[in-house]
Amino acid sequence: MPITLEFSENGYVAHYVFNGTWNASELLPLYEREGAHRKSVSHVVHTLIDILKMANIPPNAITASRKSPTFSSKNDGQLVIVGAKGYARNLAELICKLTHYTKVKFADGEDEAWTYLRALIPADPAHNAQSEAESAPARI
Repeated sequence: MPITLEFSENGYVAHYVFNGTWNASELLPLYEREGAHRKSVSHVVHTLIDILKMANIPPNAITASRKSPTFSSKNDGQLVIVGAKGYARNLAELICKLTHYTKVKFADGEDEAWTYLRALIPADPAHNAQSEAESAPARI
């Protein structure tokens, strides 16, 4: 499959990977999965999009991308795009402007993106509350 979606970091990151040639219609079922995940959690969900191995940008990419839950959910976090150069970066910036989304960062590699996102996760109050509850001594 040219586009994959996994939820990483205990559900705090929706991780998309584009590999090879893809069609915008392939995003719609992944958006449904992402939307369902976002509705099932109370914490922030960040998005990491890796386009390092993407081979094309289909003509209807803007229309499809605007339907992403990343841009419309109440628990949206940071969007980090890995490997966006030239036209791909310009298109990503345009999509963010059209959706009024300002929490975007561009990274050259996945290591840079993960370092950035992992630094944000502990700052989430829901994560801190869960971590405190897990580390609290058990009462007998």
